[in-house]
Amino acid sequence: MASIADNGLPPETMPLAQSADALTSAMRAGSLDATRRLLKQAKLCARFRNADTSLKFALSAQETAKAPGKNGVFISLPPAGDEVPLTLAGLANSSAGEVLDNEALCADFQDPQKAIQFEAQWRAALMGDTGGLLEFALNPAIDSMRAFEQADRIDRYRARVLGFLTQAMAQHSALAACRT
Repeated sequence: MASIADNGLPPETMPLAQSADALTSAMRAGSLDATRRLLKQAKLCARFRNADTSLKFALSAQETAKAPGKNGVFISLPPAGDEVPLTLAGLANSSAGEVLDNEALCADFQDPQKAIQFEAQWRAALMGDTGGLLEFALNPAIDSMRAFEQADRIDRYRARVLGFLTQAMAQHSALAACRT
Protein backbone atom coordinates (compact mmCIF):
# COMPACT_ATOMS: atom_id res chain seq x y z
CA MET A 1 0.00 0.00 0.00
CA ALA A 2 1.26 3.48 -0.86
CA SER A 3 2.28 5.65 2.04
CA ILE A 4 0.56 8.98 2.56
CA ALA A 5 2.28 12.20 3.61
CA ASP A 6 0.91 14.62 6.23
CA ASN A 7 -1.09 16.51 3.59
CA GLY A 8 -2.91 13.33 2.52
CA LEU A 9 -0.89 13.00 -0.69
CA PRO A 10 1.66 10.35 -1.64
CA PRO A 11 5.28 11.31 -0.85
CA GLU A 12 6.91 13.56 -3.44
CA THR A 13 9.65 10.98 -3.95
CA MET A 14 7.16 8.32 -5.05
CA PRO A 15 7.41 7.62 -8.80
CA LEU A 16 4.68 9.42 -10.70
CA ALA A 17 3.51 6.16 -12.26
CA GLN A 18 2.54 5.07 -8.73
CA SER A 19 1.24 8.39 -7.40
CA ALA A 20 -0.59 9.75 -10.48
CA ASP A 21 -3.95 8.16 -9.64
CA ALA A 22 -3.94 9.48 -6.07
CA LEU A 23 -2.79 12.93 -7.19
CA THR A 24 -5.40 13.02 -9.96
CA SER A 25 -8.17 12.04 -7.55
CA ALA A 26 -7.07 14.67 -5.04
CA MET A 27 -6.81 17.27 -7.82
CA ARG A 28 -10.33 16.48 -9.01
CA ALA A 29 -11.53 16.77 -5.41
CA GLY A 30 -10.15 20.34 -5.34
CA SER A 31 -6.68 19.98 -3.79
CA LEU A 32 -4.48 22.81 -5.01
CA ASP A 33 -1.38 21.07 -3.57
CA ALA A 34 -2.13 17.93 -5.60
CA THR A 35 -2.86 20.01 -8.70
CA ARG A 36 0.39 21.96 -8.44
CA ARG A 37 2.41 18.82 -7.82
CA LEU A 38 0.79 16.87 -10.63
CA LEU A 39 1.37 19.76 -13.03
CA LYS A 40 5.00 20.15 -11.97
CA GLN A 41 5.75 16.44 -12.16
CA ALA A 42 3.86 15.86 -15.42
CA LYS A 43 5.86 18.68 -17.06
CA LEU A 44 9.08 17.29 -15.64
CA CYS A 45 8.27 13.83 -16.98
CA ALA A 46 7.41 15.25 -20.42
CA ARG A 47 10.89 16.85 -20.48
CA PHE A 48 12.33 13.54 -19.26
CA ARG A 49 10.68 11.67 -22.18
CA ASN A 50 12.04 14.22 -24.67
CA ALA A 51 15.52 14.00 -23.16
CA ASP A 52 15.39 10.19 -23.16
CA THR A 53 14.41 10.19 -26.83
CA SER A 54 17.19 12.68 -27.66
CA LEU A 55 19.73 10.64 -25.73
CA LYS A 56 18.78 7.42 -27.50
CA PHE A 57 18.93 9.19 -30.87
CA ALA A 58 22.33 10.74 -30.17
CA LEU A 59 23.84 7.48 -28.93
CA SER A 60 22.42 5.55 -31.87
CA ALA A 61 23.65 8.13 -34.37
CA GLN A 62 27.11 8.11 -32.81
CA GLU A 63 27.26 4.32 -33.10
CA THR A 64 26.09 4.51 -36.72
CA ALA A 65 28.76 7.10 -37.49
CA LYS A 66 31.41 4.74 -36.11
CA ALA A 67 30.28 1.92 -38.40
CA PRO A 68 32.68 0.68 -41.07
CA GLY A 69 32.60 2.91 -44.13
CA LYS A 70 31.30 5.95 -42.27
CA ASN A 71 34.80 7.32 -41.52
CA GLY A 72 33.68 8.46 -38.06
CA VAL A 73 31.79 11.45 -39.43
CA PHE A 74 29.45 12.98 -36.89
CA ILE A 75 26.51 15.19 -37.64
CA SER A 76 26.59 18.72 -36.28
CA LEU A 77 24.17 21.54 -36.76
CA PRO A 78 25.50 24.97 -37.69
CA PRO A 79 25.39 27.54 -34.90
CA ALA A 80 22.83 30.34 -34.95
CA GLY A 81 24.53 33.59 -34.01
CA ASP A 82 26.95 33.15 -31.11
CA GLU A 83 25.68 29.70 -30.16
CA VAL A 84 27.98 26.72 -29.91
CA PRO A 85 27.26 24.11 -32.60
CA LEU A 86 25.11 21.23 -31.38
CA THR A 87 26.97 17.98 -31.81
CA LEU A 88 25.72 14.49 -31.10
CA ALA A 89 28.07 14.32 -28.12
CA GLY A 90 26.67 17.61 -26.83
CA LEU A 91 23.12 16.41 -27.33
CA ALA A 92 23.91 13.15 -25.53
CA ASN A 93 25.57 14.98 -22.62
CA SER A 94 22.79 17.51 -22.15
CA SER A 95 20.10 14.84 -22.41
CA ALA A 96 21.87 12.40 -20.10
CA GLY A 97 21.73 14.80 -17.17
CA GLU A 98 17.99 15.32 -17.54
CA VAL A 99 17.43 11.57 -17.86
CA LEU A 100 19.52 10.75 -14.79
CA ASP A 101 17.98 13.50 -12.67
CA ASN A 102 14.39 12.40 -13.33
CA GLU A 103 14.51 8.71 -14.10
CA ALA A 104 13.38 7.61 -10.62
CA LEU A 105 10.37 9.94 -10.66
CA CYS A 106 9.35 9.43 -14.29
CA ALA A 107 10.12 5.79 -15.08
CA ASP A 108 7.02 3.98 -16.33
CA PHE A 109 4.84 7.13 -16.25
CA GLN A 110 2.90 7.50 -19.48
CA ASP A 111 1.05 10.61 -20.63
CA PRO A 112 1.71 10.55 -24.40
CA GLN A 113 -1.11 12.95 -25.29
CA LYS A 114 -0.30 15.10 -22.23
CA ALA A 115 -3.90 14.70 -21.06
CA ILE A 116 -2.88 14.69 -17.39
CA GLN A 117 -0.67 17.72 -17.89
CA PHE A 118 -3.45 19.61 -19.68
CA GLU A 119 -6.02 18.76 -17.02
CA ALA A 120 -3.65 19.92 -14.28
CA GLN A 121 -3.03 23.19 -16.16
CA TRP A 122 -6.75 23.70 -16.62
CA ARG A 123 -7.66 22.94 -13.01
CA ALA A 124 -4.82 25.06 -11.60
CA ALA A 125 -6.01 27.97 -13.73
CA LEU A 126 -9.63 27.45 -12.64
CA MET A 127 -8.45 27.48 -9.02
CA GLY A 128 -6.90 30.89 -9.64
CA ASP A 129 -3.33 29.72 -9.03
CA THR A 130 -1.05 32.30 -10.66
CA GLY A 131 1.38 29.66 -11.91
CA GLY A 132 -1.50 27.61 -13.28
CA LEU A 133 -3.06 30.62 -14.98
CA LEU A 134 0.22 31.42 -16.70
CA GLU A 135 1.08 27.82 -17.52
CA PHE A 136 -2.30 27.30 -19.18
CA ALA A 137 -2.17 30.61 -21.05
CA LEU A 138 1.46 30.57 -22.15
CA ASN A 139 2.36 26.91 -22.51
CA PRO A 140 -0.80 24.82 -22.91
CA ALA A 141 -0.34 21.07 -23.29
CA ILE A 142 -1.77 21.13 -26.80
CA ASP A 143 -0.06 19.38 -29.69
CA SER A 144 -0.73 21.31 -32.90
CA MET A 145 0.04 18.16 -34.88
CA ARG A 146 -2.98 16.56 -33.17
CA ALA A 147 -5.32 19.54 -33.49
CA PHE A 148 -8.25 17.46 -34.67
CA GLU A 149 -7.91 15.02 -31.76
CA GLN A 150 -7.39 17.84 -29.29
CA ALA A 151 -10.05 20.23 -30.59
CA ASP A 152 -11.72 20.27 -27.16
CA ARG A 153 -8.48 21.55 -25.61
CA ILE A 154 -8.14 24.21 -28.30
CA ASP A 155 -11.73 25.34 -27.78
CA ARG A 156 -11.23 25.52 -24.02
CA TYR A 157 -8.00 27.46 -24.50
CA ARG A 158 -9.55 29.97 -26.91
CA ALA A 159 -12.53 30.52 -24.65
CA ARG A 160 -10.54 31.26 -21.49
CA VAL A 161 -6.98 32.35 -22.30
CA LEU A 162 -7.58 36.13 -22.20
CA GLY A 163 -9.55 35.87 -18.98
CA PHE A 164 -6.83 33.78 -17.38
CA LEU A 165 -4.13 36.26 -18.41
CA THR A 166 -6.21 39.14 -17.09
CA GLN A 167 -6.67 37.28 -13.82
CA ALA A 168 -2.92 36.63 -13.58
CA MET A 169 -2.24 40.34 -14.19
CA ALA A 170 -4.74 41.22 -11.47
CA GLN A 171 -2.64 39.03 -9.17
CA HIS A 172 0.32 41.28 -10.05
CA SER A 173 2.15 38.77 -12.19
CA ALA A 174 4.95 40.56 -14.03
CA LEU A 175 5.22 37.67 -16.49
CA ALA A 176 1.55 38.02 -17.45
CA ALA A 177 1.98 41.75 -17.94
CA CYS A 178 4.92 41.16 -20.27
CA ARG A 179 3.03 38.60 -22.35
CA THR A 180 -0.11 40.63 -23.06
